[in-house]
Formats: sequence, C-alpha cells, structure tokens
Amino acid sequence: MIRSLYSGISGMRNHQIRMDVVGNNIANVNTTGFKAGRVNFQDALSQTIRSGGDGTNPAQVGSGMSVGSISNNFSQGPKQSTGRTLDMAIDGNGFFVVKDSANNEYYTREGIFFMDDEGYLVNGDGLRVQSSQGDIRVYNGPISTISVGPNGAITGTNTSGDPLMFTSGASVKPQPTKVIEASLVGGAITNPVPIVSSNGSLAGDAIVPAVPPVEAKVAGNSDGVVQLGISLPPVDMSGAAYELTIEYNDGNTTIGPITLNGGLNSVSSWQDLATKLQAAIDGSAIGPNKVKVSYNESPFGSLVFETITDPDATNGAGDPITPSITLGGAGVAKYMGSVTNLSNAGTAVVTKDWSGRTFSVDVGDGWHNITTDASFNAITSGNDLASKLQALIDAQAGGAGNAKVKVTWDTDHLVFTPASGYSKITLGGPDLPDFVGAASTAQENNMDWSKKDISVNYNGTTYTFTEYEMKMAGLNSITSGSALAAAMKKLINTKIGSDKVDVTWSTDHLVFNTKDTTGLGIKPNITITGADADDFIGNSPIIKEGTASMLPPPASQEPNNVIKLATFQNPEGLTKAGRNLFQTSASSGR
Repeated sequence: MIRSLYSGISGMRNHQIRMDVVGNNIANVNTTGFKAGRVNFQDALSQTIRSGGDGTNPAQVGSGMSVGSISNNFSQGPKQSTGRTLDMAIDGNGFFVVKDSANNEYYTREGIFFMDDEGYLVNGDGLRVQSSQGDIRVYNGPISTISVGPNGAITGTNTSGDPLMFTSGASVKPQPTKVIEASLVGGAITNPVPIVSSNGSLAGDAIVPAVPPVEAKVAGNSDGVVQLGISLPPVDMSGAAYELTIEYNDGNTTIGPITLNGGLNSVSSWQDLATKLQAAIDGSAIGPNKVKVSYNESPFGSLVFETITDPDATNGAGDPITPSITLGGAGVAKYMGSVTNLSNAGTAVVTKDWSGRTFSVDVGDGWHNITTDASFNAITSGNDLASKLQALIDAQAGGAGNAKVKVTWDTDHLVFTPASGYSKITLGGPDLPDFVGAASTAQENNMDWSKKDISVNYNGTTYTFTEYEMKMAGLNSITSGSALAAAMKKLINTKIGSDKVDVTWSTDHLVFNTKDTTGLGIKPNITITGADADDFIGNSPIIKEGTASMLPPPASQEPNNVIKLATFQNPEGLTKAGRNLFQTSASSGR
C-alpha cells in the first residue's frame, strides 16, 4: 500500500516538471529565437520479487518514474521579414556570439541588433556582437545606410557618403591626405607709390633718424655739503679746502683735471654756485657747450654735472663718440655730499642705416629719382640725415651750382623747401614714408583703386565687389605695393571670410595663396578676373591649382565587419543563461 502511494507521488511530481516546461514554452511562444524544451521521462529502479529461471519470468515491481532529461529543440524555426536591416536570422545551425563588459561570452539565436553611440554592434542588452577578431565597431560614422549580406558581412555608408569602416577595438579614423593650397603669382605690375606735394615748405611727420647718445651725468646729494643761501652770509670757496676739479673726455681727448673753484671767493647760494661753476668750465680748456652744470631744487637739492654731446661728432675712425666726466679734488664732498661714484660714462649714438632708400622729387621740371648710397649707412642724427640728403639731391637733381631743393632738420622731422624760382615741391616714391610719413603740411595724391573692375574666383565660387566695399578695404588710397596687398587681403577677408586667402607683395607683383581649405574633395584654386584684372596680376600670371584633401581608399573590412557564428557538437548540452542567451557546458562541446 505504501509503495503504491510513493510510485503515484513520483508520477505527479515529475509530471509537474513537464507541466512547468510546457508552461514556459507557452509563455515564450512569441519570444524571438526561443528554443522550446521537452521533458523526457524514464522509469525508476524496480524491486525484484523473484528472479526468472527454469521457465519462469522474473517478477518485478516498479517504484515510479523520474525525469530522464529536459532537451531543447534546436531545429530551424520559421523566418519572418521585419523590414529592419539589423534584424537577422540564422538559416541552419549556429549561434550569434556576444560578450558582456566583463568579457564573458554568450550565444544566442536572437538576431535583433543595434548600433550604440560608440559605433558598436550590440544586442538589446548592450552585449557586443563578435566577429572572428572581436567586437564589431563602425569608427567613421554616423551611419547613413547599412546592409548585411548572406554571409553576415556588414556594409554601408556614413553621412558624408564614405564607405563604413570597421575595427575590433579602439581606433583612430584615418586622416585624409593633406590639402596642397592653390596660389596665384601675378605678373609684374607698376609698384604704386605715394605722392605728397606742397606750395612752399613741405614738413614731414616725426621720424627717428638714429638713437641719440646717453650723456654722462654725475649728481650730488645734500649729505654733508656746505651750507649756502637764505640768511647765511656768502661763502669764500676759493681756498684749498674747497678744491673741486673736473676731468672731461669728449670721446676723442681727455681734458683735465681742471680746477674750478679758483674764482669762487663769494658764493651766495647754490644757484649762484651753479652759475659760477658753469662759467668756469666754459672758460676752461673744455670750452662752452660741453658740460652743463645745474642745481636740482628738490627738498634735498644737489649739483648736477652733465655732458652735452654733438650726435654728429665722431672720433678719428669716424665712429660715434662716448662722453665721460669725472669730478675730484680735496673739497669735492662740500659740493657733492657723500656721493662716492663721481665718475660716469654715457653711451654713443646708435646709428641707423638709411642706404638703399628710393624716392623721387619734382619742383616743376619733372621727376628726379633719388637713391641713398653707402654714405647713408651710419646716420647719427637728423642734421646728419638732412645734410647728406642735401648733398645727394644737389648731385642728382640740382645741377651744377643750381640747388633746387633745400633740406633741413627741425627738431624731429625733415623739411623740404623749393629753391628760389620754384613755388611747389612734390615728393613720391616707394620709400618716401621713411623720410616724411604722410607729411603733415602736404596734400596727398595717392592712387585710387576703388573703381577697378575685378572679381575673385575662390575654390569654384566667384565674388564681385562694390566700389563701397573696395573703399572700405582701403583701395581708394594706395601708397605702395605692400599697401595694395594689405587692402586686397582685407577686401577678400571681408567678402569671402577671414584667413581664406593670404595676399602679399613681392618686389613687383602680388601673390595670392589660399589657406586653411577644409572639406573633403574641395580642390583649392584662385583666379582674378574682370576688365581691370591686369592692374592687379599683370598680363602673365602663374596659376597653380591645389590638390584636394581625400580620404585614403578603404582597405578590405573583412573579417572585422563579418558577424561570427558559433557551432557546437551537442547544442542540446548548452545551458540557458536567461535573456535568450546560452553558455557552454561540459557536454556541449565546441
């Protein structure tokens, strides 16, 4: 009685497992790629009551039944078109291979895949689909079109129309070939030159012909000096106790020491002392206009000795001179206080090279071209520059004994004055601004290029310009080739875009260079057209087209773009891992 009850219980329990499997199959009837399970039963071990023999059969009583196995049905299921490219099905045996972030490998018959934001092919849970090389990744997206071939090979294009490129790991997109920019080298054109004119004298703007010398200077202080002035009586400073000497070097010769206090028998103030010391120096071997003596009337006033150097003075070799001054004598402290550094040397003038400058002059008898020669390679001052210009203009434009232009230096600028008999002076030439700037008293007559008819074709697009646009760029006041280049560059930058074309002046022609061309397949080029194009580029320009940037031809993407399938000796030996995934077991084989 008890045995029969146990046998019945085993049947009920194991049929419950069958019902569980059937219920799971029903629940997953619409699960993509699901493989149904089937329970296989077997009888349990029987109890032998009597063994067989001598013509009798064995007598055995069964003890119920048990689950022999639960197998999965891996036969081909029906296929249905979804119209979605990345929905895939396997025709025949095999499994898609996917990996999680921990590099664990799983297998599935579900082929619903997606591209994530990094270009990886993944399933709905973000597990990455595998090729034979590893993860499948598009690295030149974003994707525009995509298709999958019968062998699992993925192809397509990105939003730029380029073929999709694949990798199995982190990768850098191949750089396109470098753009070779285009250039337009103009033919020779006449260099625009500034022209300034004036009735009477033509005064230029301030210029710096050379760096002036730094004078030697010795300044005293009020620490321990003799008391002078206010309510004090005059002081006799002519004795030996008040001895003051000066040694001066003009850059060529040292003069002194010379004693200065011989006539100081009645000094009433520091200002009086400075005046008498100045007279003593001017009347000595040093001479006037060599050293200046003054009194610094600060709360702690002092005497100041400073050299006065002619910037045009030179030594025996013709080089600028360096002044120096030294004070001494037994009573020097009574004049200079506790100053210990009673000797000082200045610096010589720093000359400037004005050779090779070209300008033109006209006083009514036609243009005379003037080019400064080697004698201008070491100008020491404005007076030096003016005197040498006078000699040069006399020689090249004046005629024998007939100077037509007077050149003088006034504080910080040159002045050009037509000689008697000439009422107007006009200056021009490429280097004229070096001498007069815009010329503060002159009328400018620079070249107006704002009405020229030109167009610029840049990288396939033609741009035209209004007179207003050309004036705003500065083409209405051209003073030189460099100024013309700068105005053209500004005009192009305003119309086409900043830093698209570089314009420079080279000797006698303009050069246009495209720059920073972007965009695959854009071939850089630039040309100047229009009725007045020859004014800008001459009649024999050299046009050099550039080379467009191109992506290198894509290499074969296999096997990085081919979806991998895995097969097993015993697929029914795989273990379910949930989410339509399987894992290998000891019995699945590979």
